[in-house]
Amino acid sequence: MDYQNLSTRKRIEYLEMVRLSREALIPSSFSVIDLITYLFYKDFILVDKAIPDIIISKGHAASVLYPFIAEKENLKIDFASDGSSFGIYSNLEIPYIHMPSGSLGHGLGVAIGLILAQPKIYSSRKLFVVLGDGECFEGSIWEALMYISNSNITSIIPIIDYNDRTILGDISRTYPNFNLAKKLSGFGFKVFDFSGHDFEQISDNVSNSLKVKTPSCLLARTIKGKGISFMEESYLWHNKMPNQDLFNKALEKLKLNL
Repeated sequence: MDYQNLSTRKRIEYLEMVRLSREALIPSSFSVIDLITYLFYKDFILVDKAIPDIIISKGHAASVLYPFIAEKENLKIDFASDGSSFGIYSNLEIPYIHMPSGSLGHGLGVAIGLILAQPKIYSSRKLFVVLGDGECFEGSIWEALMYISNSNITSIIPIIDYNDRTILGDISRTYPNFNLAKKLSGFGFKVFDFSGHDFEQISDNVSNSLKVKTPSCLLARTIKGKGISFMEESYLWHNKMPNQDLFNKALEKLKLNL
């Protein structure tokens, strides 16, 4: 399966979905869209509406799922139009969405609740929780990680979208001693540290994370805005929308990669 081609198509679908909107957090979605592409086409996520298998805890990237939901349900996404359920932040009216997004730091706690409520279902299934690196500043994340580790919960797999950027700037500059891989290992997690844009590495590390008998975590090194060169260059694009000229240039460049 040509995951690279599929992820490029999803980027194009995403841009076409949001191009008439006044606001969309494109870079946050594009840093993790390769991982979502792999998980979706391997049938790890969006399999059954009734059984949660992915939570986008970094709520500003919740809309990354919309092109995949649209394909699954044969929907046309009316993004951010009056009365639409589809906006920057997800809500429970959307198929396959089991947690509204917006406030950061809650995804892992919700995942724990789902696991405890339905232990038989998750004895043979995994629940992926996508976290932002900046989101991991939240104390509620550390409380949830401690619970998962001490309870030896292996059915929850956190995915850290480590793009080294927050709205405040690059983490490597604003928090230079924030060694997240070391902290996660200290909690007792088996950490799989890899490039979140290399599909061979994605495949190998996801596969390995499913085999271990202790809590595991996918630490994906990503680039915020991956695929749009001018967005990759600065954290200031976090919540900015390009003008139509830049939009068209981004679309044209992505289409050339097909």
